[in-house]
Formats: sequence, C-alpha cells, structure tokens
Amino acid sequence: MGTEGGLPVESAASFDNLRPFPKAMLVRRLGSLGPRLHEICITASAALDC
Repeated sequence: MGTEGGLPVESAASFDNLRPFPKAMLVRRLGSLGPRLHEICITASAALDC
C-alpha cells in the first residue's frame, strides 16, 4: 500500500498484533484500501483461522 491508496508514504499492513478498538477512535481517514480489500480479507481470514 502507499501513494496509490492515498497514503503519503509506502506502507504495509501487519496482522501480527490484531486488537479490537472502538470505532469512535477512527477520527480521520489516512488512506483507502480500495481494490486490495479482498487480499486483506483473505489474509485476515488465514491469520484468524476463520
């Protein structure tokens, strides 16, 4: 992910330490997952064994 998703620099998602948190903490948009959302869902499913 990176500039094509609206982020100012190249970035990576890490699924090593997933934790729930309140939606109220999401106060500003930093970027967009766009068409890569499907890839992230597949990875999360494998990481969470669901």
